[in-house]
Amino acid sequence: MSSLSEPCRSNIVTSGSLFMILKHVRKVLWQICTMLTEVTDLQVFLSRNAVRSIKC
Repeated sequence: MSSLSEPCRSNIVTSGSLFMILKHVRKVLWQICTMLTEVTDLQVFLSRNAVRSIKC
């Protein structure tokens, strides 16, 4: 029985480290998304101003 529980324990450890990796990846993705959002906001702002100047 103990030989059966050993792989399970290692699986829990690997899933725990996977969870940490996923959390880190999610944080990095969130930072990238925030940066992209700021850039897109800037592009929208610039394009709106461009449209305004074209209308004039």
